Amino acid sequence: MFHPIITQVYSVDNLSLITVSGVSASSKAIGVLLGALAEEGVSIDMLNMSPPIGDKINVSFTVMDDDLANTLGTLGKLQNEHGALQSHVNTGNSKILLRGEKMHQNRGVGAAAFRCLGEEGIEVKMITSSDVDITLLVNLKDAQRAVELLLK
Repeated sequence: MFHPIITQVYSVDNLSLITVSGVSASSKAIGVLLGALAEEGVSIDMLNMSPPIGDKINVSFTVMDDDLANTLGTLGKLQNEHGALQSHVNTGNSKILLRGEKMHQNRGVGAAAFRCLGEEGIEVKMITSSDVDITLLVNLKDAQRAVELLLK
């Protein structure tokens, strides 16, 4: 493995990255957005939001490519109701999951992953993490190579 504490590396293919900009920077507005998607049966995977800029934020998330049409339909309804929302879509992605039970006790794991992939020209579009996981979103065409590099 590229880092000694990583015990598992795998990928999930065919994800779409969606960024919704112009979302009100309130828990209520975020709840409306995420609730509307859930009510329509959209399963969100990676989820990230920007810090507020004024009173607005961007919310980025991934969905399976199969859920993209339903997701965009739901976002279109929200846009009609809340006007200022804009959706940006990027398809053809894979998430690479790095797992290590002791990740929270070690520094530099994310940096090592970025260096490992960056040296091979593989760009990371989004990152999320927890105490035991780091999940990186990359182009689908780069996913297999990214897993191979991170398993070395």
